Amino acid sequence: MLSVFKKLTVNPMVLTSCLGIFYFSHMGAVVAQVNMPEAEGEMSLALSLPGGACEDWLSGKGWMPGKVMIGSKRVFFGVGSQAVNVPPGHPNYITSRQNAYDMAELKGKADLAKSIAAEIKQDTKAAVIEGKFSKGPKPTPQVDSRGENEKLVGSSWNKALKLLNVELDQALKKRGVTKEKKLTQAAIAKEIDKVLSETNFSKIVEVASKAQLKGIRRFYVNENAAKGKQAVICVVILQSAKNERIADAVLSGNASLAPKGKPGKPIMQALPNKKTNAGLKLLMTSYGVETRRDENGGFWLISYAQHGARGKRPNQLASANGFAVSRAMGQLRAYIGEQMAVKTKTENSETAKELENNLNSYNFNNAKREEFQSKSAMAKITGISTLMKWAALHPITKQPIGGAVVGWNATNMADMQDIGRSQAERKRPNARGNQQPAASNQNRFKSPKLNSQGGFSGSASGGTSAADF
Repeated sequence: MLSVFKKLTVNPMVLTSCLGIFYFSHMGAVVAQVNMPEAEGEMSLALSLPGGACEDWLSGKGWMPGKVMIGSKRVFFGVGSQAVNVPPGHPNYITSRQNAYDMAELKGKADLAKSIAAEIKQDTKAAVIEGKFSKGPKPTPQVDSRGENEKLVGSSWNKALKLLNVELDQALKKRGVTKEKKLTQAAIAKEIDKVLSETNFSKIVEVASKAQLKGIRRFYVNENAAKGKQAVICVVILQSAKNERIADAVLSGNASLAPKGKPGKPIMQALPNKKTNAGLKLLMTSYGVETRRDENGGFWLISYAQHGARGKRPNQLASANGFAVSRAMGQLRAYIGEQMAVKTKTENSETAKELENNLNSYNFNNAKREEFQSKSAMAKITGISTLMKWAALHPITKQPIGGAVVGWNATNMADMQDIGRSQAERKRPNARGNQQPAASNQNRFKSPKLNSQGGFSGSASGGTSAADF
């Protein structure tokens, strides 16, 4: 064994790396404890994660993200978070908050899509080169008797060497060594010798998921806009068999498919009171679709949305309310069924070169791209009611907000189906409507100047009882 080592010429750096791998694989825990630097004082090492508030709320109830068994019920919790792109006080801050919620909800749904089915691809490459190979005598041609696997490995190695040669040519070009200069072989060899060793590494991971989702509702939402920090919204989404049944009832128009639960409050009493500051603050932090049970035990789908108003004038607030109603209805459509697609690609690569005169060269690249897409085809939904429209000033920025609460339940759907049938049986009158006079462009006046400035924190949850799952 000793004689074998004597015949080998081993680079000290390579030998150290090999011994390090052997030692760490057997004594890793001990080495980690010995080499760990000690922190001075009581400095906290923890950092607050963007979705930490939602995960903390979930763990406070004894649950965690992913599949959870609550008694005999199987539910799935997903967590997503997103920072608001613009600071408080920006003209688009209010609407950007709603956009941030939608993005956070998509990320939460992406957790479920990835759990249902995920296609994962990984490509890792590494190459190490040191010194130069001597040409030596021309070998005698021989028949290749290697197996297919050995040939494949050899081919991959040759390709790696070609890649390194290309990168070496590029490195020489940066030094001014080009073919156009017609340098002598000795001069070129001298430049090559300056690169003593080179290590290349790259890892590319791709994840793609596509799943048909239904009955996904908002379970909890938290908005935090601490002073001097970027506002962040996080959300916990919930999937359960009961919510799937509600979604089936909405899409099919069959009220008998909707589940029944324990009696709760009349639906209007279950909503925040828009006539109080406390109720308005709760409405400002309410986004997405939640479930509630009315006094008869019937399940309601409640969809909250809001939009920034351009000003305080009636038409401006009405326009913001209209945006909010449209958005709330879209959320209901996504609840009953959506095609969720997720694509993620990450890349990490680095190149390290050891040069002469104790010089080193190092290049690093770190890239990430995420794409989330939710599609819902046109579908007929009967029984949607606008339960509430509200308007308020943001408590910190004083910017006007227009909001809406849209609801659906099986009883309301059945009633509207009856009305639709009775309306279809009537004959349409031939009465002509009166024409409206053309608007005059001569009556112009100045509007009062509206001032706005300033952040806000809060959270909301609805239907968090196990009976709602």
